[in-house]
Amino acid sequence: MFSINYNRTTNHIAGLNIRTAGGGIDKGDRVSYYAQNACGSLTRGNLAEGPSFKTAREALDYARIPGGRKLCTRCEKAALAMIEAEETIEAPEVIETEPKGAEKATEEPVKPSAEIAKPETPRTTEIPSNWLYMAENAATETARAWWRKKCGLAA
Repeated sequence: MFSINYNRTTNHIAGLNIRTAGGGIDKGDRVSYYAQNACGSLTRGNLAEGPSFKTAREALDYARIPGGRKLCTRCEKAALAMIEAEETIEAPEVIETEPKGAEKATEEPVKPSAEIAKPETPRTTEIPSNWLYMAENAATETARAWWRKKCGLAA
């Protein structure tokens, strides 16, 4: 339900989904930045309550009717975003599928992945010479001393 709340100069639409900073739309009362409505004016001021509508499109059309009051820009943006999101959800994209039955039987059978896969190259188990040196001399010198010696730094 969407209702029109108004003061002397502005129409507001109450009941719109709350858009959070995270990019999603929350329909509950708990959001990341503690907002209660899409428009802050609905929570701050004493507004008179106007008629209620079932859809956001009807409420937006009624609030836009000129009659001495303008429509709040934040409420208008929130309503348009909500209507656009609902329209994209309601109109799914049609995806064509592959033919079934006799048409599919004429195609070549799919080869198992084992036949297509290339044989792996054998992995070498060679240990670099510096690791062998480290393993042989581990008891006599530390890794830091070995590195200093290798780089030519003073020990």
